Amino acid sequence: MGTHISIVVDWYGPYKGIQEAREPAENDYGDGLYLFIGRQKYQKWPPKLLYVGISGSLHNRITTHHEKLPYIAGEPIIWLGEIASYGIPGPASQNLLHLAEWATAYFLKLSLNSKKTFNPPNYPVMVVNRWWKKDYKTRRK
Repeated sequence: MGTHISIVVDWYGPYKGIQEAREPAENDYGDGLYLFIGRQKYQKWPPKLLYVGISGSLHNRITTHHEKLPYIAGEPIIWLGEIASYGIPGPASQNLLHLAEWATAYFLKLSLNSKKTFNPPNYPVMVVNRWWKKDYKTRRK
């Protein structure tokens, strides 16, 4: 890989809970990222970013059996994301989702991402997040 990687992630949502996010995860996404926002049982308001994950099939990860749900009080707010653009010198890499997840978890110190918060990504990476409403065309302000 080159000396610096830039990744643009388009996030769509928010979806209020697993059930609301499942249909778009199945019909509109293949691989991608997802964010859980909420609070842990001991936390007070306001809700916070708690977890970022990736999957080759978002529909298979956005389920009521997700291993992080027992740590979240109530239903999480969910954002679904996809890589919109990337800047990598040379050929495209298969690690874009992994790097976007790792950088987000590490630099935001997300409390439910236990493995990717100890060390920074192996490559210099910049993640640009763009936020969209559920209609996929209206930007969030």
